[in-house]
Formats: sequence, C-alpha cells, structure tokens
Amino acid sequence: MPSSSTAEMLSPLQLNPPTSFQVPSSPSSTNGMTSQPQTPAAVAPSPITAQAQSSSHTEQVNGRHSPKGKGKAAKVELNAEALKFLNRSSLVKDAFKRWKRKATAWAEACERSEAYTAKAKLRRERMSNSYSTGAIVDASSSQQTKRRRMSVSEPSRARRGRKWRTLDSIQPIQEEELTRCLKERFEETQQRWEPGSFLRSVREYVKSVNQEGRSLDEWRLWLSMNTENDSTAIWVERKFHVPDSGIWDSDSVFSIPAHTNSYDPTLRGSPGLIVFERTSLADIDDDIERKYRVLDDCARLRDLVENLPPLEHLRYTPSLVVINWSNSDEAETIPDFETMTAKLKESGVFEDVATLVIPSNSTAVDATFRELLSIVKLNLHDRLSQSLSWKELTDLFVSPFRVKASDWLDSCWSNQTLDWYRFGHVQQAIKDAQNQLAASILELIGSSSTIHVDQPPIDTQALPRLGPEYMQGSFLDSIVGPLLSAVERALKAHHKSTFELPRVSVESTVSRFEASLQSQTYALLALRHPGGKQTSPKRRATDDHIEEFLTASHSRKRMRSSISSEGRVALENKAPSESPSFNASIASVDSSRDIRKPKVTLAMLRSLSQDVLKAYGRR
Repeated sequence: MPSSSTAEMLSPLQLNPPTSFQVPSSPSSTNGMTSQPQTPAAVAPSPITAQAQSSSHTEQVNGRHSPKGKGKAAKVELNAEALKFLNRSSLVKDAFKRWKRKATAWAEACERSEAYTAKAKLRRERMSNSYSTGAIVDASSSQQTKRRRMSVSEPSRARRGRKWRTLDSIQPIQEEELTRCLKERFEETQQRWEPGSFLRSVREYVKSVNQEGRSLDEWRLWLSMNTENDSTAIWVERKFHVPDSGIWDSDSVFSIPAHTNSYDPTLRGSPGLIVFERTSLADIDDDIERKYRVLDDCARLRDLVENLPPLEHLRYTPSLVVINWSNSDEAETIPDFETMTAKLKESGVFEDVATLVIPSNSTAVDATFRELLSIVKLNLHDRLSQSLSWKELTDLFVSPFRVKASDWLDSCWSNQTLDWYRFGHVQQAIKDAQNQLAASILELIGSSSTIHVDQPPIDTQALPRLGPEYMQGSFLDSIVGPLLSAVERALKAHHKSTFELPRVSVESTVSRFEASLQSQTYALLALRHPGGKQTSPKRRATDDHIEEFLTASHSRKRMRSSISSEGRVALENKAPSESPSFNASIASVDSSRDIRKPKVTLAMLRSLSQDVLKAYGRR
C-alpha cells in the first residue's frame, strides 16, 4: 500500500484509512518528535472513504465478525481507488484547473503588490532625504548607517516633518464648460464642412454685381480639383455641391451655372469665373517631388485654358481664383505657377487672378472666401450679346425709317406744290415700312405676334398748305407714335424694360430692315408720272450744295453702335450741268434724249452716299 506522502503527492484530497494507525517516526527525527499527517479541514471526506468506513462498521460489531461471513474480509485499497477516481473524474480535473489558475493569479497579484509597496517606500525615502535639511551625506556613509541601524536595535530618532512642494492645483472642468467647448467644436466642424457654402457665396456676389439685370444664362463657373490628394478634393467638391450643381465639361473641369432659373444643360456656356485647386505640398519634403507637383498643376491649368471656347464663341473674359493649401507665413519656393498665371493675365486670357490661402488650422473659411470674392473683378458683359433698353432697341429701327420716309415725302413736293400721284405711292411705301418695322422688332425679341398698323387720317385740304416741313416733322411723329405703342403692347414691355439680345441677331435684323427700305427707295425712283413729260424749272446744282445736303441728311441719321467714325464722301469737281430739283416729284426728262436712259437725280446720289458711308464709314 502506498504511503500517505505518495497519496498527498498524487491528489490534493486527503484519504483516511478505515482504521487508525501510527506513522512510524522518521529516522531524521532525533528529538523524539513524530510527524503527524495533517489533513486540511476544508476538504470534505470523499464518498469512497465514507463507504469504506460504513462497510467496516457493519463487518465488525463489538469486536466480533458478522455471522454472515465465514472468513476474514479482504482489505480495500483506498489509495488505488482514489487514484482511479481522479483519473476518471473530469469534474475534479476542471475544478483543480480553475483552482490552480486562480491561485496562480492570486500569487502574481501578491508579488506585484509587494513590489509596488517596496517601490513606493523607496520613493518616499528618497523624497524625504531630498527635502530634509542639513548636510548631504554620501552614499557610503548612508549604507554604513543603514547596516549599523539594522544590526543594532536602537530606537530611531523622530523624523522631521516632510516638506512638500506646493503645486498649482488644476481645477476640474465643469460640465457646463465642457458642453460649451464641445458645442463650439461641433459648430466649427459643421461650418468647415457645410455643403454648398462657396457656391452660394459666388451666386450672391454675382447677383450683387449684376445691377443692370443682364441675362446670365450663358455665364458659367468652372471648377478644377487636384488629382493627387483625395481629402482636399472631396472637401472642395462638398463646398461647391458637386455633382448636383452642374455637369462635367471635361474629365477635370466641372461646369456650374450662375443660376438655376433658366438653366439649359444642353448649352455649354462660357466661363466667367474659374476656381482652381492646387495640389497640397504639406506632406512632401523632397524638393524634386515638390517641383513635379507644381509642374503638374501648371500642366492642368494649361489644359484648362486650351479647353476654353474659341474666341468667336467666348462670351466673357474669365477671372481665376486659386485655392492654395499652405500657411500664410510660408514663402513660395517654386514660383512657376505664379509666373504662369501672371503671364496669362497680362495676355488677356484672365480678367483677374486671386489666391485663397487656406491654412491647416483655419476655421472661418467661408468668411475668408467671401472677402476674396469682394476684390475679384468679374466680367459680366457678354461680348456676343447686346443689352438694350426699350428706347435703344426702337431707335435702331425708327432712325433709318424716319430718314427714308423724310426723303420719300420730300420728293412729293415741287415748287411748294404737292404731287398727289406720287404722294399716294409714298404713303403706301410708308405703310409697308411700318409693318416691316414692327415685324422686325417682334422677330428680334422672339415674339410670334403680328401687328398691322393703319396710318392716321389725312386732311387733304390742309396738307398742301402745311408744306414739306410739317410732313417731315409732325406728320412722321403721328405715324411712328402709334406704331411703337402697338409693338409695346404686343410685347408687354415698358420704357424701363431691358433686353439682352445676341449681337449678331441685332445686326442682321437691322441690316435686313434697311435693305427693305432701300428696295422701296429704288421702286419710288423708278416711278414715272402717267402724263409722261413733266416740266419743272431747272436750276444748276453745284457740288457744294449737294455735299451740304448729304452732310445734313447724314447728321439726322443715327448710326449704329458698330460704326465708330463718321464717313465722308468726296465728290469730284464736274462741269455745271442741268439736273432736276430735289423737290420734283418726277425726274424731268429732256425731250432730246432717249427716255429709256436712266437719269442721275439728287435722291439717287443721296442713296448712293448712304451706301458708301455704310461700307467705308469704319475707316
């Protein structure tokens, strides 16, 4: 049977034998002391031990064996049974493992606690020695003093009071202050990442600059982001509300309209403001790599300039706003980009150039951007369109109409006598010119209305007495006034209305209207009196008189805005010849000449001089 020490070594449980026995004394015990096995009180007896004790009690009663058994009962090997039980029972194994794990953790914690206590004690001793008064004792003497104090148990002297340094106390942050700081930080972050704030600032500034109310349907904002740093590019896109605010004009340019009221995505438009984001150089230390980044920005700007509409379709001269991710105190070591933008501004590609510097710790970015926009020059004058008021628009057509109508009415008088036959044809020509004038204005504005204006009634008895001055003045005013009123009612316009019209359309419409007036002039010149030959007193027309008349006629006519200088027709000196008076209604025909030969009249010369002024007046 194995000894109790072996059982203790194999199992943490102490198994007691059924009968008490004495453990022989160990040879090493020379003082007569016997080692008694000590059973832990906390461990309960196992069921095997209890069963063995109960069976032993039943077999032996009052020192005699039970009458049932005939021989001596065999002893049960309790230690072997315990070992078998331990090997088979998983519950005991799990319990022992948990106990072992907890005991190990508890022992390690005790070791750490003891080490911390020793360390704290040593620190307190050092602090007391450093703040104590008196001479500083060297290390060797202090060691000898400690050894002597440990060897001889003498009462220690009372220590002096410790002197602690007074440190500035830090007040804990109150809940209200912490809430306020967090709220401010949240507002700063929300303002920094507010979507569409830059776009709203641009549109508000454009609206404030456009005091004349010009149409900005073709005005565009071009946005170009960097292709290296995604974080800054995403921030710029969020500030301009990309991609919901417009369309992509190219792979690297996003086009945004000035307003969304009459936005037509099919029209490309023309850029009036270009926002260009430069690539950040904050994370690059290599000078060569920084140089390459700057050159990449220059190449991207060059591609953007090449992508601008051609000059004949470029409506506005754009301004450039550069977003630079750097601190304001940092000097630009690579000036290639600044040099390129300065040259483009000098050559007229850009109206103005401004730089928005955004530091890494900047918070009020929106306010800084609005301040920058206030000093940027924006070009809102469309080179391909013309802004006209109602009076300016009507004068483009009324002025040539009055000039031609005055000439037609003037040809109806001969020696202060009205030629009623010619006056009837002139009156019909004026009516046709009225309808053509109204149709031209409506066509230019884009209206589909149709207007037919009748002439006012004429007093046939008073008209011959009033003379040609009345017909060229008040009579024409009575014709033009109702005509303009009818057109104004059809367009629902008023004298303060402003029209933004394409310059090419305005010039072509006015040219067609003047051509129709000229064709009617030729028709009236070819008109012959039904009586055939008409005699009229002839006078000699000198060159000075013809030139004076042409100059006076030209001064009454309002030239268009495209004509910048007045023309002058030089007439060659000729020998005096007979020509009919400019007041004659019908060109006189000499009986000795062929009637089919065209005659050169003063009206024909006046018409020819007007054509010459139109063709060569710009020189």
